[in-house]
Order: sequence, then structure tokens, then C-alpha cells
Amino acid sequence: MLRAAWAQLLQTAIAAGLAWYVAHDLIGHRSPFFAPIAAVIALGVVPGNHTRRAVEIVLGVGVGIAMGDLLISGIGRGPGQLTLIVLLAMVASVLLGGSALVVAQAASSAVLVATLSASTHGLVPTRFVDAFVGGAVGLAVLAVVPRDAAKILQRAAAPVFSELAAILEDIADALDRRDVDAANAALARARATDDLVYGFEQTVLLATETVRLSPLQRRERGRVERYATAGTQVGFAIRNARVLARAALRAVELEPSVPASLVESVQTIARAARLFDAELDSGDGAARIGELLRRAAAQATHSYDEQMGFAVAVLVGQVRSIATDLLRAAGVGQREAVRELRAAAAQKPGATLRP
Repeated sequence: MLRAAWAQLLQTAIAAGLAWYVAHDLIGHRSPFFAPIAAVIALGVVPGNHTRRAVEIVLGVGVGIAMGDLLISGIGRGPGQLTLIVLLAMVASVLLGGSALVVAQAASSAVLVATLSASTHGLVPTRFVDAFVGGAVGLAVLAVVPRDAAKILQRAAAPVFSELAAILEDIADALDRRDVDAANAALARARATDDLVYGFEQTVLLATETVRLSPLQRRERGRVERYATAGTQVGFAIRNARVLARAALRAVELEPSVPASLVESVQTIARAARLFDAELDSGDGAARIGELLRRAAAQATHSYDEQMGFAVAVLVGQVRSIATDLLRAAGVGQREAVRELRAAAAQKPGATLRP
């Protein structure tokens, strides 16, 4: 992870230097400060949609420069004028449908224009070109010197599925031992996964953009698509695991007993979650994952008895929901996933489960 962070910082620094070189030495602009600024923001130091960010930078800088230059020539310079210029630049960006980045860039560009010396005014096309050069250079660096899409996805995905599996194992253990403290700890752990899931989702965006822009990364498209499919569904699975953890706490506190086969179903799903790291990287483990998830759904369904309390019923429902989420993360469509789990649940206990 540390190596990837250093590579990202180096990539951004190179883009800034190249943007200055292109605008200053090749095009001949005297002070092309917008070029390296645009390159740095376009690449950024966090994952995200760099192409959209580059376009938004150019749009925001253009709006800010135009507004600043036009108004300064008519109303002069001062704190009141600066306030008005920045306000109008932001309002114009909002009316044009700009995002928060467009609005921020318009405001900062207007500030720069309004506070620069008078000799630099009248250079709207030059500064706009500098911003365009910076954004283009940033994307070019991303394409020519790409980060390894497969590796960054693997590093981001592994802890997500590992943590999901660990949470499910903790829940199963708490249910098995009827331990209230352990159930509370599992719930707290499940609630602490937001940053992990968000980081994975952002890394998927970065990798998807990288394989789209870089010819060197086109061969990784299939693997990136598997991660992209899994990215959304694992978020759903973790949210359902939180509900499962809450139901487990209630079951431990209120229910006289929890069926052993229901505890086993949670353990089975945990085993399936641990297989995802290898499956997403190679694409070879989907069949084994599907077998485990169908088994878990059947175990949970067969454990239910109408005489049992509401908390146990919620546990059964959440096991089946998580199994659906993970089947979809493995590339199975929504209707097919539901069909498979219903068929598995309908089979008699002890029968051989089939896709």
C-alpha cells in the first residue's frame, strides 16, 4: 500500500513538471501557473474519476478567468470588487450545472485574476489554454505511466472481503456461545467498515478509468470488470451483515435458543467470503462460492421454525440476503441469484445442492 501511495505521488509530480514544460517551453507562455495546478488536481492524490475532474477544472478555470478579467477591467480592484467577482463566478458555475469542483475552481481562478498585477490581464485565452494543457497532460501521464489496475484492486478488495468474513465469523461465534459482549463487539466491527468499503469503491473507479485510457492496461479489462461488479454488491453485503449483527444481539438477549444449523449457515457464508480474493483475481472460484452460498441459504431456511422468535426469523432472512449479495458479487444476475437460492432452500435437508 505504501509503495502504491509513493507511485501515485511521483506520478502527480511528474505530471506537474510536464505541464509546465509544455505550456512554458513548447507553447511559450510566460507564467503558465494554471498548467501544473490543473495537472495536479486532474490526477489528484486520491482515487476518482480523473477524466471528469480534468474537464471540470478546465470549465471552472475558464469561468473564473473570464469573470475576473471582464469585471476587473470595468470596476477596478479592491476587497469589495473581489467579493463580487468571486460570488458571480461561483453563481455562474452553479447556473451552468457545475459540480463542487467546478465552483471551487471558478472561485480560485477569479481570486487569482483579481489579485494579479494589471499587466497580466487580457490573457484569458492564454490562461484557459494553460488549464487545458494541465488537464490533458495529467490524463496523458495516467495513460502512458498507469498504475497497475489489477494490483491496486487486489490490495483494496482483499481487506474488504476479509473483514466481511471476520465479521460473519464473529457473529457465528457470538450466537454459538450466546455471548452478549461478543455480539456487541461484532456489531461495532460491522459498523466500522464504511471507510474500507468507500476506499474499495473509489479504487474501482480509478482502475476502470485506467484500463479505459491506457492501451497498456486493456488486457486487464476482464479482471477489472469482475472487481467492479463485486464492488457494489459487497457494500450491500456488509450493510446486511450489520443488520445480521443487530439481530444476533437480540437473539442472544431474548431467544431461548438459536438453531445450530443457523449458526452453521453464517459460518458457511464466511467461508464463501474468504474465497472472493482469489476468485476476483483469477475468475476460477465462482462455482465453489456459489455452492457454499446455496448451502448457507438452505441451512438457514431449514433451521427456521414458526415457533421461534422474531430475532431468529430476521437472522434467517439476513443470511439469505447476504447470500444473494455475494452471489451477485460473483457475477450472477439478480433473477438468477434469487432463483438459485430459492431452489436450494426448497430442497430437503441433506439433499445434494445443485445450481
